[in-house]
Amino acid sequence: MNGIGGILMVVIVAILVTGGCMNAAAPSPEAVPTAKITPAPLPSQVVVTETPRIELARLQVDQYGLDPTGGDVFEFTGKVSIGSGTYRSVMVIIRYSDGQEYSTDAGGMGGSNATIQPFFIYPGKHYLGQEPERIIQLDGRRYSTDYRYENGTLYWVAFADNILH
Repeated sequence: MNGIGGILMVVIVAILVTGGCMNAAAPSPEAVPTAKITPAPLPSQVVVTETPRIELARLQVDQYGLDPTGGDVFEFTGKVSIGSGTYRSVMVIIRYSDGQEYSTDAGGMGGSNATIQPFFIYPGKHYLGQEPERIIQLDGRRYSTDYRYENGTLYWVAFADNILH
């Protein structure tokens, strides 16, 4: 066994010295495989799901301008309505570019109270021809309004995400 063991030992050492322990030449950059990144194909139609906006209140505008009966009083009149909820105080406010505000309080609305109330605001005649910002204030929290024209009627709608800070 001494002879076979010695030969086997010499063969193992020879393999290690010549093949396993020698530094092999580094492969060229062209030979190094790289992963090819392919973007996923985009769908032909992108589906966007919109969450419905929560309507809090709306103004139905009956008159914005000079009183049609006499023509000498500048007025903003209509109806304020509550879609859902109960509020102790519902105010309709118009604010002009100079910061001047005119308002009226429709009182408590919603729940067992009325959900539609008339409003009447009489701004100064010098504002005739100017477009004010229309604001609805619910229990002290103010909301800007978005213009809507539905079935021949002009509305200004306050949504929950239109809160003024």
